[in-house]
Amino acid sequence: MARRGAGTFMDRFLDMDGLWDTDWFSDLLSSAAGRSSRSEEGVFSEEECRQMLAQMEARIHDFYIRAFSLFRHEWMNDIQLLIGYARLKKYDKLMKHMEMIKEKAASESALFKLGHPRLALFLYLCQTGEYPVRLRCSMTPDLQLDRLLDDPQWAAEQVKRLVEHFFAAARGDGERELRLGMKVEDGALHVRFEYAGEYDRSRLEQEVERQAAAGWRMWTADFGSASVQVDLRIPVREDMDGR
Repeated sequence: MARRGAGTFMDRFLDMDGLWDTDWFSDLLSSAAGRSSRSEEGVFSEEECRQMLAQMEARIHDFYIRAFSLFRHEWMNDIQLLIGYARLKKYDKLMKHMEMIKEKAASESALFKLGHPRLALFLYLCQTGEYPVRLRCSMTPDLQLDRLLDDPQWAAEQVKRLVEHFFAAARGDGERELRLGMKVEDGALHVRFEYAGEYDRSRLEQEVERQAAAGWRMWTADFGSASVQVDLRIPVREDMDGR
């Protein structure tokens, strides 16, 4: 049976490669329908198809369980803090934390309406899990990639890979933060990555340039000693220009 290649850094880190690699799944469905264009040696048997579909289903279920578990954990922490401030009558901190919760809820709402569920869940897990870099996402409300772009899958993959590269290049034990922003302006989707903290500069520069050479048309990058800014512009559909 054909095997998929090893996942990238964040794929292995989050065990999400099965949710992103669509080619193997298309081959699986083609084989199951008896329409595979591959050689006979590469066609999946009916039993192999059933096993792989079962594995895919189990992986997806596990992924959502972990996502909901992290979601519950984050909100339970917030509730406990609110209760603690109320009991200690620290009302100034209580109100400040309530405002923070309000901002977080608005940010999560925009994230989950992104128009690409897999990317939204990927970014959510990166924000809530215990990972080497603190990720913060900020995007325009009602930003929907599936409506804005001709190829939202390509754009989502570019964002995902860049997050992977920043996580993999992080170094040191100090505070490391990656801010991801998205907005529509001047007929393009603007995606900005702002990193602060120690990092492997040569590695990150190489990965960014390699990824840019693979298909980016409008981009800029500024690499500092302890900070990085990468801007990517992706044209939106003509009927969405000026949205």
